[in-house]
Amino acid sequence: YTLTSSGGGSVTGTGSISSETQSISIGDISSLQDGTLSLSVTLTDKANNVGTAATATSVLDATPPAGTISIADTLLNATEAKGTSLA
Repeated sequence: YTLTSSGGGSVTGTGSISSETQSISIGDISSLQDGTLSLSVTLTDKANNVGTAATATSVLDATPPAGTISIADTLLNATEAKGTSLA
């Protein structure tokens, strides 16, 4: 298989499957940049005949949202404190 990102980078791999319902696992994709991902997979039989590539696309967006939080109230009462959490 080959997995490429329109933003840059690619991951390739090989493996064996033994049934038509078996799935593949893609390795570490942390080197891929945000963008459209394109996956291409081919199967090769014992006689080295290569089948037509199966393809799929998806979007990678690993960039966290940016923003700020402004709190005008500097004091929390007991009720507010129970319902407040920051992560």
